[in-house]
Amino acid sequence: MSGALDGVRVIDLTRNVAGPYASLLLASQGADVIKPEPPDGDPSRRFGPFPNDAYHPERSGLFLHLNRYKRSVVMDPASSAGAEYIRALAAEAHIVLEDYAPGAAAAWGWGWESLQAANPALVLTSITPFGQTGPYRGYRGSELTLQAIGGPLYTNGHQDREPLKLAGHYAHYHAGLTAALATLMALRRSEASGEGDWIDVALHECQAGCRDRQSTNLTIAAYTGLSVGRLGAAVFRMGAGVRPCHDGYVNVMGGWNRLPRLLRLIGREDLIDHPQLMNPPGTVPDDLTEAVESAYAVWLGPRNKRDIVAEAQSSGLMAGPVNTIADVMQDPHFQVRGVWDHIDHPEAGSLRYPGRSFLLSRSPRREPQRAPLLNEHAEAIQALLSSSPGRRAKAASNTPLGLPLEGVRVAEITVVWAGPHVTQLLAEWGADVVRVEPANKLNPIREAWRGSRPVNKG
Repeated sequence: MSGALDGVRVIDLTRNVAGPYASLLLASQGADVIKPEPPDGDPSRRFGPFPNDAYHPERSGLFLHLNRYKRSVVMDPASSAGAEYIRALAAEAHIVLEDYAPGAAAAWGWGWESLQAANPALVLTSITPFGQTGPYRGYRGSELTLQAIGGPLYTNGHQDREPLKLAGHYAHYHAGLTAALATLMALRRSEASGEGDWIDVALHECQAGCRDRQSTNLTIAAYTGLSVGRLGAAVFRMGAGVRPCHDGYVNVMGGWNRLPRLLRLIGREDLIDHPQLMNPPGTVPDDLTEAVESAYAVWLGPRNKRDIVAEAQSSGLMAGPVNTIADVMQDPHFQVRGVWDHIDHPEAGSLRYPGRSFLLSRSPRREPQRAPLLNEHAEAIQALLSSSPGRRAKAASNTPLGLPLEGVRVAEITVVWAGPHVTQLLAEWGADVVRVEPANKLNPIREAWRGSRPVNKG
């Protein structure tokens, strides 16, 4: 059996996080990803973290993670020789990914028109902070500014404090995933029609368009004027949210309609029949809130997080430990499912990497491969260019093109967030999605926040 993307060639002209993550997703499913790097290499080679905190351009943890499976060759994208080299690579490829400033590739001689002339069926995906058009197109963007202008920053943190940035490269990874999905949609249509496409991915739009409930809340606030609480304040309510315990922190969802279960668990059944216990969040009397929270803290204090989780789940409460990085790496469930890959690298040594995040029942997972050394595959790629006449794509059709997933029917049997988000994306790309719901039980999201917020109107 072959990988899902075996035979697909990708030219990855991106740097840092978003683009390399997009091409990593494609490479992990079998695509041949060629990574032309500038003479001093992808900037992420200098970002780290580095094993033992010792700087080395071949030992950056970020680069090693994001560039597995790929082949490296050095060229200067701003030179005439580099442009000629890129056009030659594009003639052999199905996909080109790039993340230079709008207009830069065209000025250097390998913009959309030049690449399409070399390969009419090519899919070009351009990833920039603010897109190829609009008043912000020339602006640079960092993780902090992208989260701020896209919306997520405003929704995180406690209500009476400053907004908080989500940790790490959240905006970039999200945009990389979006770019990979959009690229596959365009590739599907290209393979059917013989016509390529140019995809414009703006990192800040990926944030503003996220289906997370906090973005929905912001939309509600814009149209109704209702105050929208930040995520920190919304999660930390009576009996729910992250709390300290003996060996760290734990999250038990024991608030509101689950409070009776929590009170039985912590031995305070006497509070269950209090007439104001089930008031909407924010309207419970302070003395009752203090009684619940004090009893809860006393119960949590001497217990380990995994024992708390086991007891809470046995009581019908959703619960999970707040894992440290060490906890995540040692988690027995991850180990049984083979989440981690052990890969040897000639410069970085043997390291453990995040592996696949999903399994395909009929397509084998690609054998883990290390990230390339700088310019490691120059000879092999030159041999490829010297021996191949170029990609022979299907002749372009004169039939007007529809959406990539037109004609695809999806039966959706999902609830709450993740599944409906997937099918919404499929529907936006043209699929006919038929949603199946049980007749005797509402989807929980249909009755969320009844009476307090109009999140289900329309």
